[in-house]
Amino acid sequence: MKAKNLFITSITLAIALLVIAACTGRNSREVSSGNASDEQIVALADSISTCLEDPSTYDMADSLLRQVFAMPGIEQSEAWPIFLFHQGMYHFYTGDLAQSKKVFLRLFDMLPLDVQADLSISVPQTLGVIYRRGQQTDSALYYYDRALQAAIEQNNDEWLGTCYLNVGILYNTLMQYKEAQPFLDKAVACAQKTDDGYTQLCSQQVRAANEVALGKNDEAERDIRQAYLLAQEAESADWQVRCLTTFISLFNQRQMPDSAAHYVRIGSELLQQLVVDPVVRLQLNSLSHMLDGRRAVAEPVVCQRREVVP
Repeated sequence: MKAKNLFITSITLAIALLVIAACTGRNSREVSSGNASDEQIVALADSISTCLEDPSTYDMADSLLRQVFAMPGIEQSEAWPIFLFHQGMYHFYTGDLAQSKKVFLRLFDMLPLDVQADLSISVPQTLGVIYRRGQQTDSALYYYDRALQAAIEQNNDEWLGTCYLNVGILYNTLMQYKEAQPFLDKAVACAQKTDDGYTQLCSQQVRAANEVALGKNDEAERDIRQAYLLAQEAESADWQVRCLTTFISLFNQRQMPDSAAHYVRIGSELLQQLVVDPVVRLQLNSLSHMLDGRRAVAEPVVCQRREVVP
């Protein structure tokens, strides 16, 4: 797998360098967007997007972005908003949320765009995530709502599933479980209309955790079993562990410590296979120590990814 990823990364870099070379004037070392075709500019944007898919190539994405921004006239290119989007995502992925917010607010002021209609959803969606992480709930809801309205206008079930999911996650983290439930119901319904297994997995896992908090144990068990099956089919130990924490919460609430302990053991084995989200690892390890014959108390784990969909 590592060899395959390295091969793909090498090809991506080679394509990007060829495009940059094509943007360089014959008698000058100055890079200019005017020397490149639209297809070459789009190829460069795609190369940067590929680099942003893997943390090991974030530096490469940053290097390519710096070269792009040095191109005279690049701001007049139709691909300019895409490069800004990639810059914002680079800062987001590397943890510089303040800089990411600046870029996305700049992009938000440019909306709507005749091209790249998805930006009308993804830009406010990302801003909602940033404000949510900054615990600025009102601002998060404002931008989530803008993203949701754009997704409704475009009648895009995949985006709608993600937008509803993120609003549900926000209310869940605020422990407003009743408010979260209808958004999570809509997220599951939209995800099931698409082939987006990831959003379906996330939405059903989050809805199950929310249902446990509401005391809807039968509904929670149905959802978490379906989510766990999707995680197994995807061979994702990370998401299997997330589902297991909800199983543990469910069986704790039903006062079935043996069943809870069973899923803790499964989770402990999975944790040996890979490095998962440290929050999940800490929670599961804490539960293991608490299972000493008494009823353990488990809080639901809500998925943190798929808040942002590039």
